Amino acid sequence: MKFNINSPLFKFITTVCDYIFLNLIFLICCMPIFTIGPAIIALYDVTLREAREEHSYLIRNFLKAFKHNFRQGILSSFLFFCTGSILLFNLIFWHNLDTLLSQIILILMFLASILWCICFLYTLPLIARFNNSILTTLRNAIGLSLAHYKVTLSLVLLNTLVLIAFFFISQVRIFMLIFGFAFFTYCNAFLFTKVFRLYEKVENK
Repeated sequence: MKFNINSPLFKFITTVCDYIFLNLIFLICCMPIFTIGPAIIALYDVTLREAREEHSYLIRNFLKAFKHNFRQGILSSFLFFCTGSILLFNLIFWHNLDTLLSQIILILMFLASILWCICFLYTLPLIARFNNSILTTLRNAIGLSLAHYKVTLSLVLLNTLVLIAFFFISQVRIFMLIFGFAFFTYCNAFLFTKVFRLYEKVENK
């Protein structure tokens, strides 16, 4: 029996295997915890290329992007960790106070937390796609998330559903460990590509 390497089935099996290995390398690079940021950026670098149909070697490009964006990945992760910790502390602190002022501040902190989550969603893919300073990237993340609110809502919905499923369905956790992180980042990449293409055209003029 001969195998046709150009057949759709063979290409599908090859792609699945590539993404399983990509998912594994991603998890290994996340092991030290503080390298999660660079690992996510590298994963976006690869999946954004795939979404633009710039097909190439996934693992090689991942490792190259991981090294190239290591510094910005660490700095951005540290920034989000610190600001996220401050927001979480304030949410808990003001929630425990039963006053009118505390309720007003709690609402403001909740809105700030939503903005934090949205900014986090956009920042790492922006680092993967464009060469800018962290401050410029953060400013662009806020601007793009508001300007393209339909895409932002889709991203929030998709990632929220994945997080809920991850915490409450054991089969989803197994899927994520085998294949899921790379797969859902690829799904996100298609949404980000719709937005980024508009600015890639401007940048290339």
